Amino acid sequence: AWLREPYEDSCSHGHLQLAGDTDDEKVAQLRRIVAEASARGWQIGTHCTGDRTITEYLNAIEATGTGPALRHYVIHGDLVIDDDLPRMAAMGTVLNTNPSIRWAIGHRVEPVLGRARNLRRQPLRTAIDTGVRVCSASDAPVADPDWRRIMACAMTRALSDDPDYCDAQALTAQEAVRSEE
Repeated sequence: AWLREPYEDSCSHGHLQLAGDTDDEKVAQLRRIVAEASARGWQIGTHCTGDRTITEYLNAIEATGTGPALRHYVIHGDLVIDDDLPRMAAMGTVLNTNPSIRWAIGHRVEPVLGRARNLRRQPLRTAIDTGVRVCSASDAPVADPDWRRIMACAMTRALSDDPDYCDAQALTAQEAVRSEE
C-alpha cells in the first residue's frame, strides 16, 4: 500500500514490498520481475492497494510493450487514481476488486487513510466508464466468498458500519453480475 500522499497516522508513504534498500531499487526490482514474466508470455496479477504501487506496476507493464494480449491485472486496486484508469484500459489491464472487503472494513481505516481517501476506495463506476474491465472477487478465505454479498456491496457501496452510505461509484445489477465473470 505504497501511497503518493502520506498516511494520516504517520508521515510515511509506505513502500513496495520487494527487495531493495531504497524505493528506486524496489521499483527496479518490480520492473525486472514484470519484464521477465512478460517475456515468457505470462499473465501477471499483482496485489496493488496503494496509488503509487499501482502507478509503478502500470509503468512496469507499459515498459514491456506487451499491450493488452497478456491481460495483466491489478488485485485489489483500492486506491487507484483516475489518471491511471485510462492507462489500464489502453493496456487491457484488469481491475480485480473485492467489494465485500471494502464493505467489511468500512470507516475503520479512516484514522490511517483519512475520510476522503477511504470513501474513494474502489472507484468501480469510474473504472467501468473509463473502459477498464472490472472483476469482483471474494479474496476467500480472507473474506466470505458469498457472491450475493459481493454483488450487493458493488451495487450499494454501503459500508458495514454505515449501511446507508452510497456514492456515485455503485454498479448496476447487470454490471455487478458481469464483474463476476
